[in-house]
Amino acid sequence: MNVGYLGPRGTFTEQAAKIMAENDNIIPYHSFWEALEAVEEDKLDEAIVPIENSIEGTVNATIDTLIFDVNLYIQELLIMPIEQ
Repeated sequence: MNVGYLGPRGTFTEQAAKIMAENDNIIPYHSFWEALEAVEEDKLDEAIVPIENSIEGTVNATIDTLIFDVNLYIQELLIMPIEQ
């Protein structure tokens, strides 16, 4: 299975992708929009993108893309504690 995530490598989103898609091929994308569009165009099986974080709260750009630009559904949610 091919799973896209909001890159680049070394981000918390890559860490989430490794947790959620541990046996799958994970591919970094430059933007959440590109990753979600790739799923809609059947270039990816799934995408892992942030929908909320402790600094910004809801990631409005991701939610807006899901509502207005693609016909996809949220399949699973990962709550990942971040410590720096």
